[in-house]
Amino acid sequence: MKELLLRVIKQINKPFALLLSGGIDSSILAQACKLLNKDFTCYVTGLQGSHDIMRAEKAAGLIKIKLVKIIITKQELINNYKSANLLGVNGFVNQSIATTLYSALKAVKENIVMTGQGADELFYGYKAFQCLLPDYKLINKLRQEKLDELRESFINRDLLIADHFGKELINPYMKPEFVKEASKLSAKDCLNKKQVKIPLRLIGKELGLPEELLNTPKKAMQYGSGFNKILIKSRKSLNT
Repeated sequence: MKELLLRVIKQINKPFALLLSGGIDSSILAQACKLLNKDFTCYVTGLQGSHDIMRAEKAAGLIKIKLVKIIITKQELINNYKSANLLGVNGFVNQSIATTLYSALKAVKENIVMTGQGADELFYGYKAFQCLLPDYKLINKLRQEKLDELRESFINRDLLIADHFGKELINPYMKPEFVKEASKLSAKDCLNKKQVKIPLRLIGKELGLPEELLNTPKKAMQYGSGFNKILIKSRKSLNT
């Protein structure tokens, strides 16, 4: 699958931004882009001192790539939340994710933006999958639900925000040829009680991703950015 991922990324022939949280999904993409000598710049979005800012700094240092930090203040976050939701995003979780993406796309200068969306669904990366072990039938059912939710949220949330800023989103893990291959993997191939996304970690290892980044635990972007905590505290004033 390493070669397939490289082939997908190789097709991009213009400068682009890569949203880097420092987790394994985006770090693998950064490593692949570097190996292919792509013209790209990494960006991380978050509050000052947030988990993602520190983790992305570490990842960029280990991979030896350029990183632009988009530091958002509390007031900017609230303003971005209101602006993002005017686009028609529904539900607090979706709104939190939308605010994170909105804050990033508002700041990046490139017209093409790459993200690591899809890896958790394809490679059984959520903690909920582990909690269902050893009921693989139920795990596979949940995975399909997650994939369906991902496709719906991409259309009804991510594309809305990208279109608002005139950006093109590229998600290598969601490319049809990659999804087709990854869909052949079973839950048994991808997780156990100690680890998730096992095949993805193997891809990272084959690409030469530093060992320290191969075992980075997952943290959703609305949490890693520090945004969710602020938004929860502000829910009453935001009328959500």
